[in-house]
Amino acid sequence: MQYVPHSPTPSVQEVSPPPLRVRVNPPPEDGPYAPLSPGSAETLIHLSGDEFSEIARTVAYGLAATVERRTTIAAQQLTAARTRINHLTGALETRDEEIRRLRARAGNANMPHDFELNNGCIDAQIPSQQGGNVLAKWIKVLGSGEVVARAGEDPDEPEYVVPLHLTTDYSPGDIDTMPYWCEELLQSNGAPFFALATTVHALDLTASAEVKRYHRHHEQRAQLEADRHAIIAEIEREDKELTSIRHRLEGW
Repeated sequence: MQYVPHSPTPSVQEVSPPPLRVRVNPPPEDGPYAPLSPGSAETLIHLSGDEFSEIARTVAYGLAATVERRTTIAAQQLTAARTRINHLTGALETRDEEIRRLRARAGNANMPHDFELNNGCIDAQIPSQQGGNVLAKWIKVLGSGEVVARAGEDPDEPEYVVPLHLTTDYSPGDIDTMPYWCEELLQSNGAPFFALATTVHALDLTASAEVKRYHRHHEQRAQLEADRHAIIAEIEREDKELTSIRHRLEGW
């Protein structure tokens, strides 16, 4: 497709550009037509002027609009398909993790319900029925920063609740203060804190317990602070009321 000036080359005195005449190159013999975008089709139709019949113009514009609309729909469907694929991928990863957990449990047939193999996750020494202390074999993580520990020696053995606390090592020297971004995550809610807690839990159960403990106490302090402000405001209102009553009594 070419755009050819309708008049000869303009002289220097001419101000406005000459009108354009549309010339469409025919396709080769037994060959397909060249592809044309909806935008180019509209431009071609617009420039054709009176050489294009009204019926053909209506049909062409309609076809161009149809192609553009179907292109938009196809793009939306492609986006929805990608979202669906991502959702299914996440569900598949969750299912694989559950399968791995079940396979691990199958290898520990004597593991109590809701417990998991300690496998060195925590260094919890609990009393043994044989005397002395042993490293806990089965553990159940509680949301309070504690674990229920069992020695794994007998089905009816006692359970012990063990608090998890990190030990601070001062031997290297001064300890760096907590970064601001880390404190922000510890005090956050929703997805940011969930991501932090999940990551730390996968790395270290004791550190995970400390993270959850910090978050729980921070929320409790925030609630107490809100209650304190509410109580102070209530006391101030009562003081104002008492002052008003005293003034009225004094003027009586």
